[in-house]
Amino acid sequence: MYVGRLSKEKNFDFLLNVWDKFYQKYLSTNLIDAELIVVGEGSLDKKAKKLNDKNVHLFGFKGGFELAQIFASSDLFLFVYNGGSQTNAVATRYRDWE
Repeated sequence: MYVGRLSKEKNFDFLLNVWDKFYQKYLSTNLIDAELIVVGEGSLDKKAKKLNDKNVHLFGFKGGFELAQIFASSDLFLFVYNGGSQTNAVATRYRDWE
């Protein structure tokens, strides 16, 4: 699961490239089953939509209880931003969970 702005500044393009390679190696061969849940909007929306057939699910902007439900149903939170120690997505996760 990824939550945040879908932009180069947030390193989202890196995540999409990694997911594409992961899909090619493991998911397309049915070695494992996984889905990438993406919550957010941004300049890389179109690039992300191209991966819809590779188990990428786009939810757009969500907040409050809806976002908390998506967090609760996820097994893994992907943190790909490399420009700081914490993003708003992490803080939001804990605020909405309480």
